[in-house]
Amino acid sequence: MSDFSKPWRCARALALIVAGLAGLGLNPGPGGAKDRVVWLTVRHEDLNDGVRLRALRVFLRELDALPARAVALEISAQPGYDPGMAALLLDDLLALKIPLHAYVRTSALGMGALLASGCNTISLHPGAVIGGAAPTLAGKLDDAESRQTLSVLRARLRGLAVMKGRDAGLLESMVGLPGPGRVGEAATPSTMEVVTLTAAEARERGLASGVADRMETALAQAGVTGEPMRIGEEGWAAETPAAPGPEAAEPEEPVPAGAPGGAGYAGKIVVIEVGWDDLMAKARFQFMERVLAKARREKPVALIVEMDTPGGYAMETSAILRPFQDLSFPTYTFVNTHAESAGSLIALATDHIYMYPTSTIGSALPVTGLGEDLPGNLSKKVEAMTRAEVRNIAIAKGHNPDVAEAFVTTEKELSLDGVVICRKGEVLNLNAVEATRIFRGKPLLAKGMARSLEEIVEKEGLSGELLRVRPSPFEALAQWVQLASAVLIAIGLAAAYTEMNTPGFGLAGFIALLAFGLFFFGNNVAGNMAGYETAVVFGLGLVLVVIDVFFFPGTFLAGIAGLTLMAVALGFAMIDRDAFGEFTAGGAGAPGFAGVFGRPAVSLAAGFGLSLGAIALVMRFLPGLHAFQRLVLATAVPSGTGLAVDPLLGATGQAVTDLRPSGRVRIGSNLVDVTTEGEFVARGTEVRVSRVQGDRVLVTAVETP
Repeated sequence: MSDFSKPWRCARALALIVAGLAGLGLNPGPGGAKDRVVWLTVRHEDLNDGVRLRALRVFLRELDALPARAVALEISAQPGYDPGMAALLLDDLLALKIPLHAYVRTSALGMGALLASGCNTISLHPGAVIGGAAPTLAGKLDDAESRQTLSVLRARLRGLAVMKGRDAGLLESMVGLPGPGRVGEAATPSTMEVVTLTAAEARERGLASGVADRMETALAQAGVTGEPMRIGEEGWAAETPAAPGPEAAEPEEPVPAGAPGGAGYAGKIVVIEVGWDDLMAKARFQFMERVLAKARREKPVALIVEMDTPGGYAMETSAILRPFQDLSFPTYTFVNTHAESAGSLIALATDHIYMYPTSTIGSALPVTGLGEDLPGNLSKKVEAMTRAEVRNIAIAKGHNPDVAEAFVTTEKELSLDGVVICRKGEVLNLNAVEATRIFRGKPLLAKGMARSLEEIVEKEGLSGELLRVRPSPFEALAQWVQLASAVLIAIGLAAAYTEMNTPGFGLAGFIALLAFGLFFFGNNVAGNMAGYETAVVFGLGLVLVVIDVFFFPGTFLAGIAGLTLMAVALGFAMIDRDAFGEFTAGGAGAPGFAGVFGRPAVSLAAGFGLSLGAIALVMRFLPGLHAFQRLVLATAVPSGTGLAVDPLLGATGQAVTDLRPSGRVRIGSNLVDVTTEGEFVARGTEVRVSRVQGDRVLVTAVETP
């Protein structure tokens, strides 16, 4: 690795870019910012180091927003590059609208030739060369994977050729075509014919628009005028003050922070904790997205993900991987002590991985929301998409793509230097020793082992305050509610039942309102479908249940309809809003029925099951409590009547309302709320108290001779 890859040098490079952009906006000069031409020097190290290339890509994606006329790239690059990283760079070039002009001072070989091909014009110094863009391939060209890599790269070059008006065949020949006289013979990198052109040849064949001994002349030949604005004239790896000594580099104690906006990130080492249940809570993903967005703006020294998780939601994990790709500062994962399933994919999205000595990583095979294997064709489709995604992530971050692919499939056998690492039919999971084992001069996956964050900071030579970012109280509440939804449903239903069986409005009613309020609020904050609509449907169902119990007892129709509405509202409130939208839209990659409704259905069933158990306990033990008996008597029998529970047993009275099966009976001079054993009793019928159970007074009709 080049010395230019040191984090403080990359930070300086990014600072130069930011300073240049600020200069464009704040100091437009006499001619205005729109009359300026941004000059950027791109060297070989910038195209072959993962962190530096990502900084360049971030800059390129922001070019269209620059208040400038054009961008001039002074390119000096040597042969050899990673084809996956080149493909990402070409994607960025294809999307740009601002004019790009390339000037090759010495050589534009390897990825430098591809970068120049994506510019509107190309000019070369008289002694410069361009081409020699054969990628560095792990295997031979008779390997299917290598052929596919070259095929994709050539297709992108053809797309560039059409957009820029160049000879597609010439661009492809710079990448490499089979040499003459080798028809039927397996082509290898050593037998490839790769075209490299001098300045005169490039101009003669229409690739270059001019030959010039300096950038100013090249731009004039291309008809580009404007005041130059140089960014990084000394190169992105320009020398900076000496690296801090041991005392300055010594890490400070981690400082807790509240919400992502609560503390500045600049000059600090940001630490995100991913705990055991964090990847199973949608609110946690939203929190991480906000942290990454703020980090992208404020540019910390580095970002470290401290991870101990068995995995979690697949779609949310896939969505969080992209923000990691756009960061221009070094990122690390500290596996302490588990990075399984979705956790291993997040680790792959960071630049460097460190393992605790007893940690493990891997086992990211796609499964349903219930943890079961995907069915048939859906399994094949999802697995193919996941394999392609993790390979791209690994390539972009400089990890071994074969290792990443073995994490998510059982169809791949992985062996290096004659050592079988993962057999076909198995999914790869690595311990710390295996992940750090050296193959072909590089670790298999992890950069090294560490026992603490401070040790990683010391090994990487980072300097700055360790800043742990944590969710806000509301985000933490939403995360807790998601995990405890079944318990809140059980508490709410049991408390509501208790409230309906006690006179007035008391503690049980307050508990029911609190439980259901937390349930809907937490799921709403977590990004689920809990909202005004589901709350209104739930409230309507509750009203129907109350009507059935108190106004039309014994009919059951309103009660059944009410319970159905309540169950539907509770279930839909736990469904992820984005996943439901993708499911209803359909199409490739849309989640299946189980992936959208499986977990909410399980939580709903568990909540109703727990509530039935809680209601049974209430019916069994609550009437026997002394405090409960006093509460019932104080209302069921008005004070001052002299009546008690025992004297009521066997007493007779007359029904003043229809008993369906509940209603009111006059016993002596008092009105008492009663319930029959289930039969209907008409108003005016004489009844007798057969049983007294806490607040319930059960009566039967007195048979007439």
